[in-house]
Amino acid sequence: MDRCFDLATVDWYQVQFARRSPEHGQHADPIGFLLNWNFVVERTGEMLLTRAGVLLYGADRYVRQILPRPVFDYQRIDVPFDQWSVEQRWHDRYVFEENIFKTWQGLVARYMRIAEHPFSLDRAIFRNWHDLGRVPTQLRNNKARKEFELKLLNSPLITEAIQRFHQTIEVNLARDQAEVLALALGQQDGDRVSLTDIRGLGMSTTLQAKRVAEGLIRQQLLEPVSETLFEVPEALRRRFTQVSKQVTPHVAPQVTPQVLALLEKVSGDMPRGMSGLQIPSGLKSCGVEV
Repeated sequence: MDRCFDLATVDWYQVQFARRSPEHGQHADPIGFLLNWNFVVERTGEMLLTRAGVLLYGADRYVRQILPRPVFDYQRIDVPFDQWSVEQRWHDRYVFEENIFKTWQGLVARYMRIAEHPFSLDRAIFRNWHDLGRVPTQLRNNKARKEFELKLLNSPLITEAIQRFHQTIEVNLARDQAEVLALALGQQDGDRVSLTDIRGLGMSTTLQAKRVAEGLIRQQLLEPVSETLFEVPEALRRRFTQVSKQVTPHVAPQVTPQVLALLEKVSGDMPRGMSGLQIPSGLKSCGVEV
């Protein structure tokens, strides 16, 4: 039966499934996984591959036996929609005759090569988290695996230590300047803040972030490391450390229902196992159920 599968596809899906539904455990044996989710069924002592199993995970030749036409005919025409006509020839075409998952992976790969605007999160998420007074969100984007991780840390940006420190330096800071200074002071020793980090405080453009940083540099509260990286002067950091030791640690409040609602916008579940759809006849050599 193994020859009927595209094992790379089965392995890819098992990895995705285990990551999103770890409570179901993992199956080292691909046949065991497919059997558990009814892509393979048992009949009179034999294991038979279902139609759904072939279409989703099957090797190319068996997919074509079940579906004697292309799974997807991809045609790309590089003209605005309102300028297109039926006489317009496509600029790129590819006929997918693989299983559905391989077809999907192929479509994503082609889209990523031509996409002018890569996937981005709604900036309202960052803005609302900032409005709640929390430290900026942390986004890790793994382009190779086409996945990202978004961390919303339930810690205040302007802590009591930061407030006391502002009183000791006796400077008048605008709100955005105070937040950038707090962000820089909150970095671990040796870490710097970038213009991207500063934009995470709700600033709409890189230019705006740079202007705020330059204002702090003029007051000698930040030092430029490069065009886009900044750090707190060493003497100022030591002073902040002394103030911090005199302050009781702050306990962050609970995350509000509004924030939890925002999280639902960027979360989702991978479709789980599908029931086996049986076919009337054919594919005897592959053990497909009749």
